Amino acid sequence: LLSTAEQKYALGLSSQSAVLDAQDDAPCVLEGHILEKIPFRKNRYLFGDGSGRVVVEIENDIFGHLTITPHDRVRLMGHVNWSRKRSNEVEVDALALID
Repeated sequence: LLSTAEQKYALGLSSQSAVLDAQDDAPCVLEGHILEKIPFRKNRYLFGDGSGRVVVEIENDIFGHLTITPHDRVRLMGHVNWSRKRSNEVEVDALALID
């Protein structure tokens, strides 16, 4: 059974490539790696999965007590932030380490 939070994202986008073509606020669940912190952009990280890379916004409280390295596989649940000025990004609502 899925939790209420997981149900919200169950039918969401599941790859970086789908996120780039999505509409604003589309739910998504991505699995892959947080590759690096993006310099000079608050709470922005480069995330990669098998289909490519996308910028994700992760507030400090989402990380909680977790320390994540580029070697750690993570599941990000969030929604698309559409912008006319740059490629779509994902605003992360929840993060989990995957074994």
